[in-house]
Amino acid sequence: MSMSMKQGQPLPDERKIRVVIVCPGGRYFEGGISRAVGYLVDAWRDQDDAPEARIVDPRGPGSLLWSPFYLARAAAQIAWIFATGKADILHVNVSVRASTVRKSIVAFVASVLRIPYVVHVHSGLYHQFFSGLRGPFRAFTRRMFTRARRVIVLGNQWRDFARDGIGVEARHIVVMHNAVPGPESIDRDSDPEGRCHILFLGRLSPAKGVPELVEALGKSDIASLPWTAVLAGDGDTEPYRTAAARLSIADRMEFPGWVGPETVKELLASADVLVLPSHHEGLPMSILEGMAYRLALITTPVGAIPEAVEDGVSGLLVPPRDVDALADALGRVIADPDLRRQLSDGARQAFLERFDVRGYATRMTRLYKEVLSRRP
Repeated sequence: MSMSMKQGQPLPDERKIRVVIVCPGGRYFEGGISRAVGYLVDAWRDQDDAPEARIVDPRGPGSLLWSPFYLARAAAQIAWIFATGKADILHVNVSVRASTVRKSIVAFVASVLRIPYVVHVHSGLYHQFFSGLRGPFRAFTRRMFTRARRVIVLGNQWRDFARDGIGVEARHIVVMHNAVPGPESIDRDSDPEGRCHILFLGRLSPAKGVPELVEALGKSDIASLPWTAVLAGDGDTEPYRTAAARLSIADRMEFPGWVGPETVKELLASADVLVLPSHHEGLPMSILEGMAYRLALITTPVGAIPEAVEDGVSGLLVPPRDVDALADALGRVIADPDLRRQLSDGARQAFLERFDVRGYATRMTRLYKEVLSRRP
């Protein structure tokens, strides 16, 4: 049976869906794509009717100079996999800049070969990026979206932009918040010295609000409270170490740099508060991981964060770039264990109800089935 004859036909009930996921591998992730995909694939392993997933990396490790080679290889792999009937649907994960270039080419190949595909947008700045495109590149990028069977976005503002700014039909847009795994239970001991343990997870950069976080912790009324802080993530740590020393709080702060998944779990299990004062976001995995580990959250109402964190219930929302507001929120949660407990319980409840990756994996499987059951 030819490939074109297979498209749009319902799958036999006894056979699992076979999906090819296009995303970067290893630490060369774009906007947390690799982490999100890893969580999804891991969750599928524990579900009987889950898809069989194969990951294709169009970027490759190391220098970007090799990226065209990996892109060509990925396109050839995808063409061969579908031409030989070894997959049913393509899942294209997209971020900004070079990611869009690569994925637009992959989507073009898919559309020429009549491969059904979905596009999954991960960047919190995609609306700005797309609006800045011009000429043929803008048209080529729009083609990737409008030819997709579904466009998956992280929140309501990107749903509206995909419809009004890109031109995707509303019926083809799906809002699907990120999700993460979490422990079945959390057994966290109180610090014997009564200190509040603060955690930041993410790239150490101005865009993540790290300068404001260090300045807020250094304010005299916050520095006088009992706390320690770990700021973990890649990026240049030296400016923040220097700022911490200037503010006389260096002995209470750690900057371990990039840490692996197991260390992330250990940090989450030992923290009390997770802080992410970003200037812009999609729906950050670290916020959801903090919810999963029952941490009190302090973050900013950017991207889809307000769709996940309810101010005063599952976290405290402060304006981006506002050092005073951030310091006030930090002071409240450090000084008030009852408030920390209230916020952390609310965060854990929200995770269990909406952001557990097991439910997300089930919804993704259902989406694939819907796409494959309908003709374009």
